[in-house]
Amino acid sequence: MQGTININSMSPSALDLPFIIETSHVSPDHSFLVKTILSGEYDLEQLDLDDLELTSEAQSLSNSTSEKFSEMYDDYFVCGSQCRFWFHALVECR
Repeated sequence: MQGTININSMSPSALDLPFIIETSHVSPDHSFLVKTILSGEYDLEQLDLDDLELTSEAQSLSNSTSEKFSEMYDDYFVCGSQCRFWFHALVECR
């Protein structure tokens, strides 16, 4: 048995295809189970790092002690992110 699944989402940069579709045995009432797994990821989103500047407050804290700066702004700067997804469905068709 073969089938298709239509999805509507943002365009992922990587998609684990084809869909994994498994069907169990067909029962006397013609119902069956469909299992599908879909996973993928979107492009990395990153800030433009060329024109970044510290605020005057952050600049004065960075010139004093790193402890004060860390207390206010922490020790890490996140400049990008990447979203990934995984979808697993089990559907009974009758």
